[in-house]
Amino acid sequence: MNRYDIPLPRIEGAQSEIVVAAWLKQPGDLVHAGEIVAEVSTDKVNVEISSPVTGVLETILAGEGATVVEGTPLARVVLRGGERRPMNAAPSPGS
Repeated sequence: MNRYDIPLPRIEGAQSEIVVAAWLKQPGDLVHAGEIVAEVSTDKVNVEISSPVTGVLETILAGEGATVVEGTPLARVVLRGGERRPMNAAPSPGS
């Protein structure tokens, strides 16, 4: 089974803590590439995080209220059917 970890992307201007504010999807939910799955916030900006892949959200790795840094895996998606990882994406542990 192919899995993909959704990482926290680089957030321009984020010089303070980044906190997972809310999850819009839960484990077991189908997510589509480009669909918003979570929101994170800093002291200056709120940012929506989208899934770069289509699949089923398997696990939330950084719960609401967690402080995270760029590159932190936020959630793991089990890739659906013929879906491939985005280019330059490393496999998730256990793939």
